[in-house]
Amino acid sequence: MKVSRSPLLGHSLVEPISGRHSPRWEALLVAILMVVIALLSLRLWHFDFDDPAIVYRIAENLAEGRGWVYNPGERTNASTSTLWTLLLAAGSWVVGKAPATAHLLDAAAWLGCGVLLYELARQWMSSTVAFVTTLLFVSDPIFGLSTGLELHLLIFWALLAIRAESKNQPILLGTMLGLIGLTRPDGILLGGVLLFHHGLKNHGFPWRVILTALVLFSPWLLFSSFYFGSFVPNTLAAKMAQGSSGGWEATLPGVFSPLPLFIRGMMQVFSDAYHPIFLGLGLPFALAGFFLMAARTQPGRGLRDAGRWPDTQGYRLALVIPIWGTLHLAAYSSLGVPAYHWYALPVVLSIIFCLGSTLQWSLDGSVLARRVLTPVVGLVAVLGIGWNLYHYTILDPLEPRVAAYRTVADWIVSETPDHWTMAAAEIGTLGYHSRLTMVDMGGLLHHEVEQLGAGKLDWWMRRRPDLVLLHTPAWPLEAAAESGSAGRNYQLLKLFPFDDYRTLRLFERKKSGR
Repeated sequence: MKVSRSPLLGHSLVEPISGRHSPRWEALLVAILMVVIALLSLRLWHFDFDDPAIVYRIAENLAEGRGWVYNPGERTNASTSTLWTLLLAAGSWVVGKAPATAHLLDAAAWLGCGVLLYELARQWMSSTVAFVTTLLFVSDPIFGLSTGLELHLLIFWALLAIRAESKNQPILLGTMLGLIGLTRPDGILLGGVLLFHHGLKNHGFPWRVILTALVLFSPWLLFSSFYFGSFVPNTLAAKMAQGSSGGWEATLPGVFSPLPLFIRGMMQVFSDAYHPIFLGLGLPFALAGFFLMAARTQPGRGLRDAGRWPDTQGYRLALVIPIWGTLHLAAYSSLGVPAYHWYALPVVLSIIFCLGSTLQWSLDGSVLARRVLTPVVGLVAVLGIGWNLYHYTILDPLEPRVAAYRTVADWIVSETPDHWTMAAAEIGTLGYHSRLTMVDMGGLLHHEVEQLGAGKLDWWMRRRPDLVLLHTPAWPLEAAAESGSAGRNYQLLKLFPFDDYRTLRLFERKKSGR
């Protein structure tokens, strides 16, 4: 078994037969990854979409002494990520504003993901294949355009946890699992997979790992239960209510309607993000990579021998990533929630990692595999990288929808009383810049989400907001404001036409008394 020293972290790695390269070559590849990530981070430095602004407002309220709230006085946890909110609140004191803090943290986590994914991939891939795999992921538009949220940090902790397990460091592993749980509760799926692997590898129950994770995670569970009345963020109930309300549907042909809402949404996200050739060939090759890795964990099997991957237990660890992605997809599908693009990241990481596995197998396989399969899989990967980078060249750093909402918010600040309330289907940008008390039609801020889940899309009208913002034509959530007695209680206050976004209509409740 050939062993090399990593130029990055200094530990020994099993080196594939096809992948012997000098430390200088590996250092060059890592340097290229860092430069690409730095350039992409700079490209997205002023980019924001609507959802991160929800957490920005909570973090700044916390930093300014108003408590862990979105609307002052209303204790509902509208932030999925405990750790991300705390980091943004702390950063607000130093940097001044939560958005700048978020971009700094995202850039740092992005760089860390590049180093760690390459380092981990080198345990099972040659340096060149590990480089291609890592570049394909860190340049992925779904990954990049999740900036502002906690997903970069989640992937960073996840890769650190897998590395800790690869080095059999239970205390470090438990620490990472605790941080993962504080970053996103759905990270418990990865935690379960790693705990199972750790117990299987060490022939015992992973008490030390679990206790270490609980030391970090349990204080928040106690605080959340006391402060909010629940240790589960309101975002979960709200997203499940959104899914069952009938107001969220993917724009796909009817033939896909029997599929779960989340699967249909993921299909829409992927079709928007990736080239059809990458989807048509990359997904089947990625699926093949999963089965190849699974086959190579079985001693004495032909695929393992042919591929010359001798570390059976090490390749069980490689399966952690695709198993995490599979469980993530299954869990969200079973919950019936709609798909938002950042929900796809564990699945994206799994697909790309498995595609790299197929490329490595083709290089380590027969002459026929190297001559036929390697060029095809390699071309798919290179096409994916090129398409990813192209996305960033055509990206408008100021998303038209966010720019439109910012214009409306600025007008509201200058023309309406600051004690009014406003209802909207998307509250992030509007709420952050207007600082009005918000009524979220999607239920993230409120406890009445069971009414939304029952299909009562007009539930929010009972809060009698002073202002209501509607799209043209109205979204399903907004249609109630135009019908029946609700429509008679509001009058048009101002039209906001936009060249690059649909016209927005701001309505005022007739008895608001401006």
